[in-house]
Amino acid sequence: VAMIGSPPRTPAGTLALGGGVPGSVVSSQAPGSAGASSPAHRAAGGKGTPTAPVPGNGSKPARGTASPQAKPSARAAASSSSSSSTSPSPSASPSPSPSKGTLAVTRTKLALSAVKGKAARGTFRLAAVGGPVSDYVIRVPAGVAGKVTVAPASGSLASGGLVTVTVTVKSLVALDTKVTAEPGGLVITVAFSIKA
Repeated sequence: VAMIGSPPRTPAGTLALGGGVPGSVVSSQAPGSAGASSPAHRAAGGKGTPTAPVPGNGSKPARGTASPQAKPSARAAASSSSSSSTSPSPSASPSPSPSKGTLAVTRTKLALSAVKGKAARGTFRLAAVGGPVSDYVIRVPAGVAGKVTVAPASGSLASGGLVTVTVTVKSLVALDTKVTAEPGGLVITVAFSIKA
């Protein structure tokens, strides 16, 4: 029902369908904002890759730069290993050989006697003085070989060592002879007599 003196109302349905008085419909967007999107829309719709913040001095951060001392040089390690493996070992100095000793005799004369046809025995001792004596030898003259024997006839002595030498005489007649101990030319006189 239209009231007298009032302008006629435009039906709401007509406004929703774009009808009504031309130019009387106010747009819900401000002029010039139709193509612009809201900040939330831009943030949701953007697909660009975020960039790292730039330092204050304007320099770009280095990518994957390792410190020069982060790991040892392989070449230096190999050189050190090679030098250590090829270094010569110190050679052992030869030990000095002990000085040679001198042969000495405790008795220089043996007086032996026995019944005819029997053997007589006597002893003397050899000693190494001031060091070892190697390869000593006791010689019996060829003229009495088989009648006079010595034992041991040869050997070696350590420093300070002693050896007892036995002289055996078996003869039907009396005899005097000399046996010699080397080195040193030591002479031991042997006198043999027959008992009555």
